[in-house]
Formats: sequence, structure tokens, C-alpha cells
Amino acid sequence: MMNTAGDFPQRARLALQHARESLDQNVTLSITRSEEATEYALKAVLMIFGVNYPRDHGVHQVLGTREVYDRFPEWFQRQIPRLVMLSLIFSQLRIFARYGNERLGTPPNDIFTQHEAEVYLEDAEEVVETCERLFAELNPSEA
Repeated sequence: MMNTAGDFPQRARLALQHARESLDQNVTLSITRSEEATEYALKAVLMIFGVNYPRDHGVHQVLGTREVYDRFPEWFQRQIPRLVMLSLIFSQLRIFARYGNERLGTPPNDIFTQHEAEVYLEDAEEVVETCERLFAELNPSEA
């Protein structure tokens, strides 16, 4: 069951740190880093449980399947609907945070507010913390 998650948990933590640090200077960078933190944390969970995940940015379609759902501890299963929703939201946000609305010619910084970046950072922290709890249970010597 336990496969290596590589350095994805560390990347998730570093991305969260960058999201916090950039919050006051560049909200779209903060949102992008929050998305990366979420993506790395969830992909690490899937890797640990031997689940092939998509090489694109959202893992919501894989994480939200019954086959994958049943592999996890009960407490984590209860979190999956929210994790799936946040993964879906972040996978869509990243496009606007990086490129704005290209059809309308609106740059990213004209789309997002400071408050939104703060909310997305909180959501990313929730995802990473939930995944870290699972990592700690599976490998208590590294917690």
C-alpha cells in the first residue's frame, strides 16, 4: 500500500510558504502557489496509496471515485468530498490566476481580490494539513 510520495509533501509545504509570503505583494501569485500546494499534497496521497493520477493539475476526478475512496481510512473518506471540490476549484482558478481572462483581455490582478487570495490560502492550508495528518498516521516515525 505505501509507495513513496517523493518530495511532493515538502513541495506542498514550500508552496504554502510562498503563498503566504506573496499574499501582500501579489495576490495572483499567492493563489497560484495555493493551487500548487493543494495539487502536490493530493498527488502525494494518491502516490502513497498506489493510485495513478493525471499528469494535469486537477486530481478531483481520480480522488472522487469509489475505487480510490475505499482505500482510505474512514476519517479521510469523510474529507474526500471537500478535497475533491477544492481540487476542482483550484484547477480552474489556476488558469485565471496565471493568465487572467484572455477572451476579455483582463489581466489576473484585475480579477482577484486580497480577500479571495486569503480564502484560497486558508483552503490550501486545510488540504495540506489534512494530507499531512494522513501521512503522519501512515508513517508515525516521520511525524
